[in-house]
Amino acid sequence: MKVYKTYKHNEGYLQCRHDGKKWLYHRVIYEAHFGTIPEGHDIHHRNGDRTDNRIENLQCLPHGEHIRWQWEEKRRLKRLKGNGDNKAT
Repeated sequence: MKVYKTYKHNEGYLQCRHDGKKWLYHRVIYEAHFGTIPEGHDIHHRNGDRTDNRIENLQCLPHGEHIRWQWEEKRRLKRLKGNGDNKAT
């Protein structure tokens, strides 16, 4: 398997170049192990870390389900951070 030099995409994903084209690295890793990603599907990072491209952290989901998971993750992180109102004045 070819190893690619990666760099961070503006949304936090790792990206690489191959044959003059940019690729999201998690998709390259997934396809190397499982084959072509079906149309209408996205690759989900189970632990929410967009740089963790271990195969056990990648999951192929229908686009709508992937959006739902991302939305839930954002809500969960927002709850963990709080709204900042409890700062001492």
